[in-house]
Amino acid sequence: MRHGYAKSKPMPTERDPAEPAATDVTISRIGVDKYGGRVGAAAATRTTADVSADMLAGGFARAYDGGRRGTWCG
Repeated sequence: MRHGYAKSKPMPTERDPAEPAATDVTISRIGVDKYGGRVGAAAATRTTADVSADMLAGGFARAYDGGRRGTWCG
């Protein structure tokens, strides 16, 4: 196990195209940042309603309030 997540299971070779796979990603609330160079969006999967919240909770991301960014190093 790495970073608190179990090793992923192999993907099935076939699935019903009408049924979304757990790896299918839904993107919503799409917009550009104030400088127009980056895209902001919300991401979700069938098993994870809010990918951002899961990344924050797992320590894989930090919240950003628009101010000066902190360092990842202590």
